[in-house]
Amino acid sequence: MESGHQHHQTFSLLSAYVVFGFLHELSHHLAASFVSHGSSSPDVIGSSLTVALQAALGRYSLIQLPDDYDEQHVEAASKIILHTGWIFSLILAVSCHLLFIIVRRNNDVASLHQHQQTSLNHGMWHRLFLNPILPIAAYITAMEAIATDLFGFVPILPYVQDTSSSQLICFCGNFGVLLLNPSWLNIDGGRTALDVLEKMV
Repeated sequence: MESGHQHHQTFSLLSAYVVFGFLHELSHHLAASFVSHGSSSPDVIGSSLTVALQAALGRYSLIQLPDDYDEQHVEAASKIILHTGWIFSLILAVSCHLLFIIVRRNNDVASLHQHQQTSLNHGMWHRLFLNPILPIAAYITAMEAIATDLFGFVPILPYVQDTSSSQLICFCGNFGVLLLNPSWLNIDGGRTALDVLEKMV
């Protein structure tokens, strides 16, 4: 029974990690669409399925900047697109953490008033944010985003080929999967792990 619960937590952590990585890469694409306003739109390289798999599993995106951009415009657009990624992921992680604190605090107050049945009748979203899995995965993704988008750490991915000067590669680490540990959830409901990750970020 304990082993099954551990596997469920591991799967949940990995799923959340994949989702937050996908959202991070999506923010890059949205930023690329924004900076190309008034010019030819940037293209994503590959089919929609390929792009989705790159973002979700490979945690990277290939963005083709408009051909009419000179070197100065390419550099400016690249900075905007890259910085959008880590800022979005950091805001998302802090938001998930705040929601977790609010929902957990409300649940603790209800328990103190001996309304245990209240927690059983909460909806799916309440139960989702009552679990520290979301903020933990979000913080790990934010750390990866800061390392790659802000500090310029580039993971070695043999399946990513060299690109031209008008193509931008947006990474989201991939090393954060090493930090995923379901045993964190067994220590005071994951609160200590969240505090450590928050300070690391």
